[in-house]
Amino acid sequence: MRPSLAGVLTLLLGADLLFRRLLSPLLQIDLLLPAGPLRTAIDQVGLFAFHAATLLGLVVALLGLGRLLFSSVSPIPRGMGRGALGALATPLLPIAAVGVWIPLGARLELYQQLCTLFVLLMILLAGWGAIESWRHRWGLLLFLLPLTLATVALAGFHLVGVEVASWVRVLLFVGEGTALAAGGISLCLLPRLDRTWFALAIGAIAFGGLLLCGRNELFATRMANALELLLPLATSVRLAGAAGLALGLGVTVALIVEPGPTRLRGYGLALVGLAGFQHQEAYQIAALLVGFLCLLESCRSAWRPGQLLVGEPTAEPAPLVLWRRGSPRLGRPTGEEVALGDAAFDTTFHTFDARHLTERDPILDDDIRPQLIAAVDGWLEIWPRCGVRYRAQRIADEQQLVELLNLLKQR
Repeated sequence: MRPSLAGVLTLLLGADLLFRRLLSPLLQIDLLLPAGPLRTAIDQVGLFAFHAATLLGLVVALLGLGRLLFSSVSPIPRGMGRGALGALATPLLPIAAVGVWIPLGARLELYQQLCTLFVLLMILLAGWGAIESWRHRWGLLLFLLPLTLATVALAGFHLVGVEVASWVRVLLFVGEGTALAAGGISLCLLPRLDRTWFALAIGAIAFGGLLLCGRNELFATRMANALELLLPLATSVRLAGAAGLALGLGVTVALIVEPGPTRLRGYGLALVGLAGFQHQEAYQIAALLVGFLCLLESCRSAWRPGQLLVGEPTAEPAPLVLWRRGSPRLGRPTGEEVALGDAAFDTTFHTFDARHLTERDPILDDDIRPQLIAAVDGWLEIWPRCGVRYRAQRIADEQQLVELLNLLKQR
């Protein structure tokens, strides 16, 4: 996911929130601002931001999902995993796009929200092992809780009915409370302690501003409507809402000012927040998908694989690749996956071999395989008699590995 695209989408959704969802109803309906150049300009800017964010969001979401389905470095396993994701994601974005012009109806809205939830769950579970930090793992999982509760509540409204579904209303309010608490949960996504203090400082300033504005019941109501929250606007709820929004804003700013994957994480957090709580419109679904893809990719990019290179590999793909099961996939093999008949070795590695051997294998010999099992924890590419490249999340005993890689290169 390109940070530049995520940044542009964040700006468009921010403008949509400010002009179309907040200022336009506040000025036209509540304050009864008469028609004039100012009101027309606010309306036009809001509509432009809305349509541009919808179009760009759908395109970027399509590109992101396509990358997951067809890229060689996708965390989604080939076969059933990508097939299931494709079956859910393929109708999702076209249905959302049609919903911009034509009302979808209750059943399609429910189907759309269920598809969104299951797509995000599949993406998170597939990339779970590649996220090294437990804080990032559980932070991302908790971010899905508001969407889960909102989806269950929507299903309850359709299946049980509004009049008798008191438990559905409770679920909806709990989900909205969880969405506000996501501002605190977002602290899990900060990379360093000094960033935490910076985020808290920004959050304290935002909290003061939100409290001042929130004293006005009219503003508080419109702000809640802009984020599609239905919680009663009691004083305690306003305090909790201001605290959650301020913390989320502080963490987002602290992440965006950092370069690299951390900035992408900030854009992802901003997009998830700007999508609001009830994700039924096309721009909301697109923003949620893009935001979550940004969060997942930035958390997976928080580590850089270590690399050891022995010899001089050629420009051609490696004819022999060993990939330890359970480790991140760090390349694209050319050969077919084969089994060597060694149970311990075959349960430890995926072996991709494009060589055409007419005699005993000099590389994967009986005396080498136990050493490979003990030493190789990642992705090993071998160009016989030319070079060897090894990549892994951590390289513990570098000297021992170099000796083994030299031995492999010479065979």
